[in-house]
Amino acid sequence: LLCFVGLLLIIASYLQPSESTTSHNHKNTHWRTTFYLLVAIATAMMPPLSLSSSSVINRGSDTYAAASPKLTARYDQFSIKEWSGLLSQTNDSLSFVGKPIAFEGFVSRLPSDEKPGLISRFGVTCCAIDAQPISLPIRSELLSGTAVNQWLRIKGVWQRDNTSDKGIVMQLSEVTQIEQPKEPYVY
Repeated sequence: LLCFVGLLLIIASYLQPSESTTSHNHKNTHWRTTFYLLVAIATAMMPPLSLSSSSVINRGSDTYAAASPKLTARYDQFSIKEWSGLLSQTNDSLSFVGKPIAFEGFVSRLPSDEKPGLISRFGVTCCAIDAQPISLPIRSELLSGTAVNQWLRIKGVWQRDNTSDKGIVMQLSEVTQIEQPKEPYVY
């Protein structure tokens, strides 16, 4: 939408008569406007890139922060956003030990980790600029050789872990590498 408005403004400025009566200034105005128009068109034609693990680190991931979940009936159908919201609202995360998990996300890492230890997605309220990272801790044994930013479909269960701030992490039993989904964000 912003590209469209900018394009309209550039076209309007191109059509507006020059205030200067000299042809030299009139030509410079048209060349400048033509340049801006080409830049706007080229920008509008670029495919948008999704956010990645570097954005998680730069924006600071509150590992469990998310909006209130709209929960489904089965634990293995909860999204990363639903799990994040649920864990951020409970004082008894250990009650989820043994509960099944299954969702998709990309591998990210905390700045001090040697191996990927988080699976993440970005939660969006309006647009990509307001995207907030949603990350959950995972056991990394099954992730050896997995690259940061690699999208995964994971399955497993919650397990007690004293190194996690909530006392639990996801113990993965299945890890499948996948392509980035058409819709990489959760709403």
